[in-house]
Amino acid sequence: MPSNCANCGVGFSVEPEETEWLAANGKDGPSLCPRCRAFKTGLQDESITCTVCGRVFIFPRELRLFSRMFSWPRPRRCLGGCKRQGPPLTEVESHMADFLRRMRTARRTAGLSRFALQNVASSSLTQRPPALRSEDSGGAPQLGGSLAQALKEFQEKKRRRQ
Repeated sequence: MPSNCANCGVGFSVEPEETEWLAANGKDGPSLCPRCRAFKTGLQDESITCTVCGRVFIFPRELRLFSRMFSWPRPRRCLGGCKRQGPPLTEVESHMADFLRRMRTARRTAGLSRFALQNVASSSLTQRPPALRSEDSGGAPQLGGSLAQALKEFQEKKRRRQ
């Protein structure tokens, strides 16, 4: 069931495994997104060195929250699977990787929908500022304008310098 975080306003949905855990432990559904709940409990991202490939990977705070909730052990291998072929993921490791994939997808979707809503609201309620042009104000660039136009001007200036 999707809802919005009471702290940051980001849309989030409660995972089915979490719903089962909440029901089994007699707790209410969360009003905060996993990221805000992790911040509230003081969890931080953790850097871990993979035992298979030797690369450092990040164990995100949200996943640490769920690991603590479900009593999962701290991962020792890359969560998405190592670049090198190692032994297959254990059941818990594949569960963590699946959780991480779902959280990232939900975060991207929430971010894109919030971005789209902000753009629709800003374009329908206010006038868009004029494009960023340095010639309009005697050489001084104006505030506002499109990012694409600013990037285009930057690239043109860079080409002229070469």
